Amino acid sequence: QSRSARIERTLIKHLNTILWKMIKICFFPSIILVFITKPMFGIIFGEQWKESGYYTQILMPWAIVWFIANPIGMIIITLKKQKFALIIHAVNLFLKFTAIYVGHLFKDLNLSLILISIFGVVIYIIIIIYSFYIAKESDNLIVEK
Repeated sequence: QSRSARIERTLIKHLNTILWKMIKICFFPSIILVFITKPMFGIIFGEQWKESGYYTQILMPWAIVWFIANPIGMIIITLKKQKFALIIHAVNLFLKFTAIYVGHLFKDLNLSLILISIFGVVIYIIIIIYSFYIAKESDNLIVEK
């Protein structure tokens, strides 16, 4: 068996393994935290902090997807796709400023946080998808050689 055949689809396998491990690590704690964060903030920090718990709940989906995407997205740098990284992070920054501005226009902090969370989830899902795409592309190049 040739060396190329032995390493076929290695990156995809590793990314799949990382993806599912990250999902397993954060799934149940995240579900629990989404429901108990607001009361937990009130109990731990005092009643005046309950609102912060609510804000944390709004941002939780973004944090979860970021937690999963961060190690997977390292493949972008490893495979020298820094141009994509620059563009996606510039778009991410622009969307965050946009979310803050829209919230300011409507004088609604919750709207800003919801938009930041939604935009963050979308950006990090794009990073995950692109990471798998370039890993597959790289695996195919290895197989062809």
